[in-house]
Amino acid sequence: MKHAACTLLACCLAMLGLFGCADGTVAGYRAGAVHDTQIRSVAVPIFENETYEPGLEARLTEAVIKQIQTTTPWRVTAEEYADTVLTGSITNVFRVPLTRRPVTNLPEEAAYFTRISFVWTDSRTGRVLAQRSFVTAASTFVPNRAVGETIDIARDTSSQELARQIVRELQSEW
Repeated sequence: MKHAACTLLACCLAMLGLFGCADGTVAGYRAGAVHDTQIRSVAVPIFENETYEPGLEARLTEAVIKQIQTTTPWRVTAEEYADTVLTGSITNVFRVPLTRRPVTNLPEEAAYFTRISFVWTDSRTGRVLAQRSFVTAASTFVPNRAVGETIDIARDTSSQELARQIVRELQSEW
């Protein structure tokens, strides 16, 4: 009886290996590389900034470059040497008060939203590898004087979250 159960388990695992992994994924896990091995380098020109808040483009571009360097095998290089090019634009930023002080009605806590779009192109073929619009990240900050958080904290947090989202998309597209 024990031998039959072991044989059945071995057959099920073999079937799973043959048929369940046709695309290399089982239960959300992927066997092998998680990055396109044909891509060795990425150029990341500075993002366009369509908003009235200066400096966001530099923050986001820096965060994306750091995220690529720390989580992928790809080298960040100049456009003329890169296998792929990631271009993007910051399309909107806005703040929403979450709580207000009862007497003064000034915001105690606020949410900061950044919305972007990006295109990842294979510079060797011109083929678009990934394209997304309305990618949004939110962060919160406490602008009151007692805590003293500046909006820069929210801008940095939002940029880092967007960088994670972008690189996740680049990894999933191939």
